[in-house]
Amino acid sequence: MKKIVVWGLGLVGIGIWTELMVRIVRYMEESGRKRRQKTIATTTEDEVGLNQLPPPDNTVILFPDKSYSCHTLVRGYQCLNRRCKFLHQSSFLSLVRVLRSAQTSLDLCIYVLTFDDLAQVLIDLHERNVKVRIIVDGREHEALGSKVSELRQRGLNIRLSPHSHSRIMHHKFAIIDGRTLVNGSFNWTKNAILNNYDNIMITSDSKLLRGYQHGYEKLWDTFGKATTDADAEKLLFSSG
Repeated sequence: MKKIVVWGLGLVGIGIWTELMVRIVRYMEESGRKRRQKTIATTTEDEVGLNQLPPPDNTVILFPDKSYSCHTLVRGYQCLNRRCKFLHQSSFLSLVRVLRSAQTSLDLCIYVLTFDDLAQVLIDLHERNVKVRIIVDGREHEALGSKVSELRQRGLNIRLSPHSHSRIMHHKFAIIDGRTLVNGSFNWTKNAILNNYDNIMITSDSKLLRGYQHGYEKLWDTFGKATTDADAEKLLFSSG
């Protein structure tokens, strides 16, 4: 008789335990679903807000950063990880925010482009229907880790300087929406972010913008036609 009672109590205990575990699992699933919904809503709002922020004017950004920046923030979302060990304030994030502020156009003239996160910023802008044009050195686009081929495959408009052993396309500047100039010694590489002493200046000075925009259009036209150094020289050094 005692064995039957014990056996019965055991079944009851197992039933209670099973029900308790089911409720715990359901509670955890519901909590996870609510957190995911909250994250989606927050990141969407944050991304929109970030993309609408006007770029700062007459600002200097200095490198290197002491460590890696939070990848979630780099992608334009809000980081909800309270234990995130990556930088939430950095020179690189300042640059990314300026680039992501583009609403209509971004003209980039860069010697070398190898860093994944910066290539992704250009892809994101392109997918937001921002008109992105990129000029890259004709040799460095073949460098190890270059993102030029990937960007072309994603539909971005890219022109190269003639493949040359005597001249390099060494500019490092960008023009955002025809109103903001980003210029300095900074190359779009991981090394420039973490190891090099580099600088970027951000300005909306109209005289500087006109000069850089004129120079950009000249290079864009030249590298769309020239296949050799000689061709480029004739086009660049002609009047205009």
